[in-house]
Amino acid sequence: SDRAGSGSKEQSILDGDRAEVLQDEDSAASTAALHGITLGSGPSCESSSSLSDAAAKVETDAVKEQDPYWTEMPEELRADALEFPTRRGPARRVIAIGDVHGDLSAFLSVLRIAGLIPTPQQLEASISSAPNGSIESALEWDTWLGEDTVLVQVGDQLDRGDEERRVIQLLRSLRKQARERGGDVFALLGNHELMNAEADFRYVTAGGFAEFTRLDAELSDLLGSEFDIDKISIVSTMHPFMRTRALALLPGGPTAQLLAEFNVAVVVGRTAFVHGGLAPSHLRKSTADAEPYVLEKLNYETRRFLRGEPQARLPAILNDA
Repeated sequence: SDRAGSGSKEQSILDGDRAEVLQDEDSAASTAALHGITLGSGPSCESSSSLSDAAAKVETDAVKEQDPYWTEMPEELRADALEFPTRRGPARRVIAIGDVHGDLSAFLSVLRIAGLIPTPQQLEASISSAPNGSIESALEWDTWLGEDTVLVQVGDQLDRGDEERRVIQLLRSLRKQARERGGDVFALLGNHELMNAEADFRYVTAGGFAEFTRLDAELSDLLGSEFDIDKISIVSTMHPFMRTRALALLPGGPTAQLLAEFNVAVVVGRTAFVHGGLAPSHLRKSTADAEPYVLEKLNYETRRFLRGEPQARLPAILNDA
């Protein structure tokens, strides 16, 4: 792990870097990739946030009224899981991609190899075949071509590279497009996202700091003259070139709010995905009692922390590295 060691004997679930392409449910059920564990199948349907029409939503809601996964879930967790699903059913094709670390070019290459976005040749052919020379119907460089594929990016979008924000924006765009086409994109949180939320910038490049000085809708409030950075002690002691990144990524900041849309863990079919790994002790209150909705609670509590909600703290198991 890159995080400062605490002396804990148990590894944080965010410590580690692995990825694998899962082509079908049989391989997904048997693989231990990403330190995944075999779990129950979870909910029998997707969340309402990923459904494409009202009829499907009505049918799904009817199922949820009888599904113990939903009916027994605490209200605050249910609302969170509907908006940011922790679990979904099996998928025809599941692709897992490991650390991106601000390397947009490499990330795009992997997505093209997987057939999830157009290659340069496909873009050129699309433009050439556009009717009457119009390119409005042509493919875009980030058009989702994966149809019902489920993509899981297992965290560490931040640090070591110069285009971290563009990576996050691309993941959010692909997620929206994929859900409109019956697929899905799950971007997870790794240790580097939470390190940045705690102003640990040891692995940030000069380009990474510079990217957070670019004026756009996301950061416009931070760069406005009315924002008094001296009110935040941790930021006021930093070098000026570090401050906008800190303000954007500290809990409650605009980029932290975007990261709050990402889960720590997700289950697709019967395979759990997480940045580092899940140990049996992570899933239990004690060695004997299974804790219900442990992954949903983990995602919900981490989301509250990144949003800067009052009294919100990182779950303890994320600080074990």
